[in-house]
Amino acid sequence: MNKSFIISAFSLLAGLSFASCEDFLSPENKSAGGKTAADYFATEAGAKGYRNYVYSLLPALADLTYFEMYEHGTDLYWPCRSNGLGAFCEYNSLTISNATVKNFYISCYKLINAANGTIEYGGEKFASEMKFLRSYAYFLLTQQIGSVPYITAYINDAKRVYPRTPLKDIYDNLLADLDAVIADASIAESSNDGTVNKKAANALAARIALAAGWDLETSLDGDPMNGAYKVTGTSYFAKAKAYADKALEGIDFSMDFAEKWKFENEGNSEVFYAVQYDRDAMATLGKETDGGHGLQNQYGGYYGAQGTTGQKVSASDCVQSRKSLFLFEKGDKRYNATFCDTFYNYDGSTWPATGYYAQYNLPADKLSDLRIALFFANSLQYTEQEFLDFLDNNKERFTVGSNTGNTVQAHYVGTEVKIYTFDADGNRKAPSNKAYTWDSYLQNTSALVSVKKWDDPKTANAEGNRKQSYRDIVLLHAGETALTAAEAAMMMGSDYLSYINKLRTRAGVSNIASFEDYGDEQHPYTAYAVNNFNSVSNPIDLILDERARELYAEPGRWMDLRRTRQLVRYYMTCHCKAVDGCMQNALGEYRWYRPFPEDEINSNDGITEKDQNPGY
Repeated sequence: MNKSFIISAFSLLAGLSFASCEDFLSPENKSAGGKTAADYFATEAGAKGYRNYVYSLLPALADLTYFEMYEHGTDLYWPCRSNGLGAFCEYNSLTISNATVKNFYISCYKLINAANGTIEYGGEKFASEMKFLRSYAYFLLTQQIGSVPYITAYINDAKRVYPRTPLKDIYDNLLADLDAVIADASIAESSNDGTVNKKAANALAARIALAAGWDLETSLDGDPMNGAYKVTGTSYFAKAKAYADKALEGIDFSMDFAEKWKFENEGNSEVFYAVQYDRDAMATLGKETDGGHGLQNQYGGYYGAQGTTGQKVSASDCVQSRKSLFLFEKGDKRYNATFCDTFYNYDGSTWPATGYYAQYNLPADKLSDLRIALFFANSLQYTEQEFLDFLDNNKERFTVGSNTGNTVQAHYVGTEVKIYTFDADGNRKAPSNKAYTWDSYLQNTSALVSVKKWDDPKTANAEGNRKQSYRDIVLLHAGETALTAAEAAMMMGSDYLSYINKLRTRAGVSNIASFEDYGDEQHPYTAYAVNNFNSVSNPIDLILDERARELYAEPGRWMDLRRTRQLVRYYMTCHCKAVDGCMQNALGEYRWYRPFPEDEINSNDGITEKDQNPGY
């Protein structure tokens, strides 16, 4: 893959130049050889440098910086060992002064203002790219905060009168901008070098139009706990489907799901847009072990000190919820491509040919010879007898070996959890006392599987380091776009199952003939409903379930639930920390959005306390 562009952008971010770009742009700053900002950025080199700087602002909106806002407090992820708790997981302590929300708001507008500056100083040369990046930042703002000031002029003065803009105006302007990107003959149909392309613009426009449809053409119908809604129009849903269909032209979903997510297959035809990372570029800056991102370390339990156990550094944050555990029917290829259920033991010195990352660095026939440190069997993927037979038939692999730092365990995880340990010869011992309750299991070291979607096979054995993944962070891709099309079609009352069944066919599971077929509690893919979680009552449940399977661990579940008006219902039914009233204020108003930042209200003369979002 050609990453020369993104190397340049990250070099800027790393401080080689433009270390303080906003200060540099000030007309009073004369560091550009005596030129004003307007003089310097009117040059080809100046405009290109500023354009690259704008790209370098995008990673903060994609990596772990605002991870809590994208994933916490949803149906799919639970905190483990009491980690990951707080305002975004429990809601009732989220306030208008929350620092994460404030910094998210600032980061979005930093990108927006820099994009506006590039257009102002550089003219039309990079206008389409800047409109795309600006639209993405505004999309995030509208999904998290709702109505915000919509600004397309570069701010380089003390003016502070920017009122909140109606959502319809924002959405319409964003779609008009993306239409201009799509119509620009200089923009490639597709690309894999980190720059904007037409497939990405169509995919982003589809997401924005879908959000507009929900926000402008539906209304909540009764108690939020029921998740019911009324559809009052379909014009934006029709636009969303049209944009998505355009982005999907030429995509047949013949690529295996695991192949799509292989480290070696980055930039494949299903990836429309990704924030790119490059290990070699960061190595030249002396940042090989801390210049990436940490998504590989976020979805999973704690598996011991990496330097001793050889297992992946993990945050005990966003492990599988019980609902997630029952989402994937047996044989769904997406399960094994998303989760790592076998953690290979570490011999104490041979890295990465032993330990967690051996799965990527050894051929399959060699992996079968390695000892196992941790094994997790999902009760929908293995019967208990299949699990026990595997342990008994592989006794030699469940011995500690030369490295005594690992505690060898095998977990059978279902409605209850059973943890087996082994004697020196690999014979399984009876589970301690009785099966773990879920509350006690979540406090256990090494609870639940790890997500491998963001794993970097070249991760070094650097203790405690969580910025070693140089996997590109995929923001827009064919699977998500197909589900956007399905959702839009469903809201229009037209065929939506054809999109879903293409993804299910690839995943190796049966097609769904009708919603009634899916809603039958005898089907294994609605097992979570049988196990007393929110029932499957509306086609939107089917679509959200498929989004969970296809997009698991791609940050954004909170926005999906808010958009579809299921946030209250799913959280209160499925999350382990939900308590009565936690999503409401004293007036009974629900917190459907994040709070509008207090500092912005205080400093922006166009906004008052009356403009605050309900619930705060």
